[in-house]
Amino acid sequence: MSDPRWSALVEAPFQGGYPTPKAAQALREEIWFQRGVQVYDWAMPAVALEAMRRACGQRFGFGATTMVSWRRIGPEALAVTSNPDVSYSFTWLDLAVDGPTVIEAAPHLQGLVDDAWQRPITDIGAAGPDHGDGGKFLIVPPGYDQPLPSGYFVCHSRTYRVLVFLRGFFTPTDLDAGLAQINATSIYPLTAAQDPPAVNRVDAAGVAIDMLAPNDHSYFAILADILATEPADREDFTMRGLAATLGIAPGHDFTPDHTLIEILDAAAAVGEKYAATVAFNPDDHLRVWPDRHWTSNMIPGPYVTADPEFNTATYQNTDPPRPSSTAPGHPATSPKAATADLSDPCRMHDIRQLRAFG
Repeated sequence: MSDPRWSALVEAPFQGGYPTPKAAQALREEIWFQRGVQVYDWAMPAVALEAMRRACGQRFGFGATTMVSWRRIGPEALAVTSNPDVSYSFTWLDLAVDGPTVIEAAPHLQGLVDDAWQRPITDIGAAGPDHGDGGKFLIVPPGYDQPLPSGYFVCHSRTYRVLVFLRGFFTPTDLDAGLAQINATSIYPLTAAQDPPAVNRVDAAGVAIDMLAPNDHSYFAILADILATEPADREDFTMRGLAATLGIAPGHDFTPDHTLIEILDAAAAVGEKYAATVAFNPDDHLRVWPDRHWTSNMIPGPYVTADPEFNTATYQNTDPPRPSSTAPGHPATSPKAATADLSDPCRMHDIRQLRAFG
């Protein structure tokens, strides 16, 4: 093999069919690196949200009654896909602490409620069950089996930590209209429904805050906390197994040694660069105009389905296949491509499921 990136591994010395200690260590470290890259990209939705939750909580306070808002978010606030064209609000629920939690949403908002893995729980507004009229949403923790009251849009979360992300809209004459819509919304535990606590409304305008996920070994420490906190979905067992190879597993302290820290630093840097490669070098079919760089994730096609978790009939999309390949069961060729479950009123009802986070 001529490529030096792999030739040293291919030619690692074996004696009598058995690896030498040097070869075994080299191969182990290569696998740790590879698994670090894969785990980094797999966990990005969860770690990105958790990094935002921690930054907001440490700066402004944790808890469901803390709503952090921006009339127009500025460049001093580093967050995933933020833009200054709408007013924003972030609230972080902890259903393990508070139990079922109420969102009294004002009319005319556009919002979303996502679980800790950025899987949609419900939309609020035109795409949600309130159809833009506002209403009371009840977010229920995993495994909750107690009776629930009527009069709510009841939505079940698969995780304990939940993001409530609201957008308010300016008018041609009032830049404060969006923030007023957000401030007319309240969030509190169901147990406090008879006497809701005051909302801690934080105006974060102009506050310098870094809400981005790290790109070094500390990323994996955040992931270790997430996996220890949230329920293990059966479909994630394989990836959780790869994480366990790196020492990341519930019930075990994540204490990487110097060698593993160096490997995970490199894996995080490469994982971040590959994610950027997928984002900023899209396939031609995603381009709005063939001679420009504008793209849309709203165009149904080979890598975009009506399913918010990117499932097809036979697999879950992680990134595009090689340009020359066509994967079996691909939504472009299979009539059985998975679509969203429309039986749950909290799920989005059409292609709006593909809404971008920002």
